[in-house]
Formats: sequence, C-alpha cells, structure tokens
Amino acid sequence: MPLSSIFSLFVALVILAVIPGPGVFAVVARSMASGFFHGLVTVFGIVCGDYIFILLSIHGLSALASAMGDFSVFIKYAGAIYLVWPGIKLFLERHASVDIQPACRVS
Repeated sequence: MPLSSIFSLFVALVILAVIPGPGVFAVVARSMASGFFHGLVTVFGIVCGDYIFILLSIHGLSALASAMGDFSVFIKYAGAIYLVWPGIKLFLERHASVDIQPACRVS
C-alpha cells in the first residue's frame, strides 16, 4: 500500500474518531455503571475490534481488486465519470432566485 493511501486512511480514521458515536456512549455507560477499569477494558475491546475490522477490510478489498484485474480500473474510471457528470449538470443548470421574507416583522 502506498504511503499516500496510508496517510489518507489515517486522516479519515482520525476524523471518524473525533466524532462521538455508539462506542463513546458504550464506554461512558460502562464506566458510570461499573467503574474506571471496566470502562478501560471496553475502550481496549473497541480499539482492538476497530483494528481487526480495518485489517480485514483492507485485505479483502485488495484481494478483490487483484482478482478483478484490469476490470477494477474500468470500474474506478466509470465511477469517477458517473460522479463528475451529475456535478457538471448541477453546476450548469440555472437556479431560480428565491426571495426570502421574514416570518414576522419587528416594528
């Protein structure tokens, strides 16, 4: 895996780690109900599970790309064209101007 891909994955995971989710609520609930040690064990379990999930995802996707060969390159470019085309259409279409009226007037 190239260094740029590793760095991109790292940045994405840092952003996702900053956003609180169900794991944060699980740690808080476990810590409040059972104490600091149980909360720490929960954090360790979540981190280990995340690492296992990431490793399996990376290996699975790389195996899939290897098995598909040159067809995966075609799918990559077809997906890019599919995403660029609606963007160009959205950029070029005219939007009607909207006059926003206040809900109530202050005298």
